[in-house]
Amino acid sequence: MRKMLFTLLLTSAFISSRAQHIAKPHPVIMVDSVQMDYNTLALMDPQEINSMNIPHDPKYPDGIIYITLKDHSTLQTLLMSKRLSLQNLADKYIAKADKGKPIIYMLNGTLITDTANVRVLAERYYNVQVTKASEMPYFKKAFPNMLLLKVSTHRSITIRGDNNLPLVDAQ
Repeated sequence: MRKMLFTLLLTSAFISSRAQHIAKPHPVIMVDSVQMDYNTLALMDPQEINSMNIPHDPKYPDGIIYITLKDHSTLQTLLMSKRLSLQNLADKYIAKADKGKPIIYMLNGTLITDTANVRVLAERYYNVQVTKASEMPYFKKAFPNMLLLKVSTHRSITIRGDNNLPLVDAQ
């Protein structure tokens, strides 16, 4: 249930960030008594949450969400962690010969079309894979000079060759 609420909250934040011209409520988010923005909240692992409380409080007309973490040091780590942009990762992993080529970004299997606000905690990315489009059947003819940068923030396992599932104990 906690994971579903967290996912719903993140989905709501993503949709509202994409539709800023539409007036939608933006609840205040408090994590262990520290006010957070949606971008920082998106970096949290739902497994780190101990409880969530969404009270009706007239002081906050758009609402307020209280989140308590299992371990308060998680919040300190999150606030102090270095956040890398997708361009930071591209600069680190793309070979000099391929610098300047257009890049398609994927994060955890999802195509990222607007990379400006995407950040990955330096401690949490697991794998970065760069593939030349010329090595991929579909892109070979359509976009031969393009690169595909795949970033994974969790380990995965393959079952029957067709499903990638995150490992729960991947630390």
